Amino acid sequence: MEKRMKNNTKKKWSILLIFTIMASMPIANFPSNAKAQEESQDTVIYGTKQDYEDAQEFIVMTEDKNQDLDVDGVQTEELTDKIQLVTVKDEEDTEEVMQELAQAEEVVSIQPNYTYTAITLTNEENEEDTTTEEPTEPTTPTEPVIPNDTSFSKQWGLHNDGTLSLPSIEKRGANVKAKEDVDINAPEAWADYTVSGRETIVAVIDTGIDYRHEDLNKVMWKNPKEIMGNGIDDDNNGYVDDIYGWDFFHNDNTICHYNSARKASPLDNDDHGTHCAGIIAATANNGKGVAGVASNANVKIMSVKALGGAKGEGNTATMIKAIRYAVRNGADVINLSCGGEPDKYDKALETAIRESGVLFVVAAGNEGNNNDDHRVSPACYSYLDNVITVGFVNCNGTISKYSNYGQSVNILAPGVYIYSTVVGDYDYMTGSSMATPMVTGVAAMLYSTKENLYPKVVKEAILNYYKPLSRVSEDKAENAGIVDAYAAIKNRKRLTVDTQAPVFTKVQSNYKGKVVLTATDTAPFGEIPSKICNIRYASGVRTAANFKRGTLGTKINSGTFTVNDSGTYTIYVRDNAGNETVKTIKVTVDKQAPKVSASVKNRTISLSISDNLSGLKVAKYAYGKQSLSYFKNGSKGTTLKVSGTKATIKSKQKGTVTVYVKDKADNQRVVYYTVK
Repeated sequence: MEKRMKNNTKKKWSILLIFTIMASMPIANFPSNAKAQEESQDTVIYGTKQDYEDAQEFIVMTEDKNQDLDVDGVQTEELTDKIQLVTVKDEEDTEEVMQELAQAEEVVSIQPNYTYTAITLTNEENEEDTTTEEPTEPTTPTEPVIPNDTSFSKQWGLHNDGTLSLPSIEKRGANVKAKEDVDINAPEAWADYTVSGRETIVAVIDTGIDYRHEDLNKVMWKNPKEIMGNGIDDDNNGYVDDIYGWDFFHNDNTICHYNSARKASPLDNDDHGTHCAGIIAATANNGKGVAGVASNANVKIMSVKALGGAKGEGNTATMIKAIRYAVRNGADVINLSCGGEPDKYDKALETAIRESGVLFVVAAGNEGNNNDDHRVSPACYSYLDNVITVGFVNCNGTISKYSNYGQSVNILAPGVYIYSTVVGDYDYMTGSSMATPMVTGVAAMLYSTKENLYPKVVKEAILNYYKPLSRVSEDKAENAGIVDAYAAIKNRKRLTVDTQAPVFTKVQSNYKGKVVLTATDTAPFGEIPSKICNIRYASGVRTAANFKRGTLGTKINSGTFTVNDSGTYTIYVRDNAGNETVKTIKVTVDKQAPKVSASVKNRTISLSISDNLSGLKVAKYAYGKQSLSYFKNGSKGTTLKVSGTKATIKSKQKGTVTVYVKDKADNQRVVYYTVK
């Protein structure tokens, strides 16, 4: 394979550089100082040697907007403006491609295209539950509103009256007696809060969703600008007939795959995503099936399928594309009931989540591991203001033996034998995947109460107003209890909003095309700024809507960006409450060196030097025919005194005289004159 990528010998290298993939692959997993790594000038390689041995796909993050990676034998796909999926066409070229990418100046990091899987247990495990401590006595905060859905009595996670006895997932053949009030107080929340007029969009990034289901068809999000079945991309978003969302696993609009009996196809199981959707927002009081946690609010479910096949698998690329789609189309909350392998740091996925300005509720995992020691993406990003990581408990108030735990798990929720919608029917499922949409439903309910809420305050409300469980020790979660819908909704008036858009306090440009800006997020008296989450720019005059909630345009790092051409540019800034501001600026880029003309008479050189854009900065001369490098960027040579545009050299000798000029944009020129 021919090497054509520029080799920058001046680039600093560290032990993170690989010289041969198969012989020695350095590890860069879960950095202790993520900011320092982000600011590093070295290419960071994430993963281990084993991650790359059979791989032909990599995720590459670049310094600037997706640059053309000049490597033969690869195919690239844009995931975001600075994240690309790189596919090696011939696996024999993998090692050479990796080495070339690692040496490219524009490449910030390289990582595997990690695999993600829907998280569900089989309900047939047989290890013993050794917990013996009794839970505290229940309390009823208010008179609950019980809906008329025919299977609501099976939904112990929403309302637990202590009458159920469910099979144990810890000990085969045994039953677990439910304990009254080990639930999220959903009916009590419904009694306190009725349907809001504010539409809240929840994106379920998962396997597909049965949008025809009797309990889901009325709560499905519908793309308002797309016309069903006409085969046209009506809203020009790149997706044809994306009525209910998009299937990034198959790259089409199918969303749900049925067998002949309109049940989930075993080759592409969409029960998992459908189950999560039902937990969040299944229609209540329709005399059918179940009720969703947020069924009292105006919630719409967007189906964004990133996981598929019989095992419900996806990867970093499908996840990032799904996130971008969800954010672009107005999602307030994203439910991620999936996880990767332990100890695999997915920098690209973390970046997409952190910059989204959207609340993510994610599953802790079902391995029974301490997530503090064996971190799983995306659960391990619980330190972010916009991520809530959820473990799961049994109906008797004990944390499941299979729930991942630790201080990086923010909160718990019911997750064992959860009854909800599946494709064309209803069924039980178990796992942190089921606990996660319980919390998502509460978050959606909170979002429905006010405009201009933002992830941090919703996360804080959920974590502050939880229901403690005495049978859960404090080392199992940051908050040793389950989400409490009633307590959260009761305290909704305390939720802080941010109704004011960020402002630009400084925008300056120079003739080199460099723009320096400062944007500040402010809020009216009594509110708290939600903080800026996204700053981007694009050429031309644009509106905020053109940036699609910060998913279009070029990301700006460290308050500066550089353009190559003169013209009009629009800068966009968005805060975490969704407030947006744009500012249009004109930038003049000086690419022309100063003009020099002269007349030579005897030994006198009469010069005319002009620069109509940035202006003259340096004018010097030297005897002999000298190159640009001789003048060392203007630090060497004899200084010319320029008055207006005129300067004179009285040569002391015959021969060639070299004139050097440089303008304020650092454009340089040398001109030669002969003195006889």
